[in-house]
Amino acid sequence: FKLISSEVRLIDGIYYGGAVIDSGKEAEIQLRFGEKILSAASYLPNVRLSIPPMHRKNLQRLKDTGTASLSSNIEVWEPHIFAEVCPAKSRYRGYERYLEFYQEAVDVFGAGNVSCTFVAGVSLMAANGHRTWQESRDSLIEAFRWLIKNGVFPGFIPLRLGVGSVYGDDKSNWEKVAPPEYYLDASIAHHDLMM
Repeated sequence: FKLISSEVRLIDGIYYGGAVIDSGKEAEIQLRFGEKILSAASYLPNVRLSIPPMHRKNLQRLKDTGTASLSSNIEVWEPHIFAEVCPAKSRYRGYERYLEFYQEAVDVFGAGNVSCTFVAGVSLMAANGHRTWQESRDSLIEAFRWLIKNGVFPGFIPLRLGVGSVYGDDKSNWEKVAPPEYYLDASIAHHDLMM
């Protein structure tokens, strides 16, 4: 608030949410934030909210506050791997709800104003995940295709096995980490598909 109400101009900002089980409460938190942050500015900054799936009426309300774009991260593409890697997202929102949400969000915010980020390589860690980095890469590329076709901007970050994380504490997972070729192939495919 201090930043955007000062003489410093915030050009682009992102606010991460998604920790509230009740999507209605989450929407209210996001709406209050959007209204306050955008009303504090003497100009309209490009504010992107990172949110879980929520009802279409709340998407419209977010847009009406001046929110420029949304992101909602499904993390992995296959439903059975999603359930293992993202148990809370799977339980409280569901894989299919994410796909529906992307289409609803694009209807409200427009193509290119909704994004989804994946954790590249996490599907190699899951007990029921991909067995080779090539399978994981191909799945990621398939996700890019679907998202782009549906007006969603796809992105990815490399898996980081952080100390204290579910996968980081198991030293055998270090052998499963995708090689640099995985990220290079995914980046080239991403570029080609975006073109």
